[in-house]
Amino acid sequence: MSEPILIPDNLKPIDGRFGCGPSKIRPAVISALVASGTNILGTSHRQKPVKQVVNRVRSGLTSLFSLPEGYEVVL
Repeated sequence: MSEPILIPDNLKPIDGRFGCGPSKIRPAVISALVASGTNILGTSHRQKPVKQVVNRVRSGLTSLFSLPEGYEVVL
């Protein structure tokens, strides 16, 4: 059996949340998104603008890591 993974307290969020799923976003980040003209805030992940962002991210990561043919980025 392997040793349990211990995450140092200084790396954990101060407000106690930890894990995937919805999380708090700093107001400055939201303001920056609004200023950029992004139209995906509050939009379903199934909508075209969101799918386009996901595709750009996947494509960019594929290029950044020089993934071989047949490899796929999972988000």
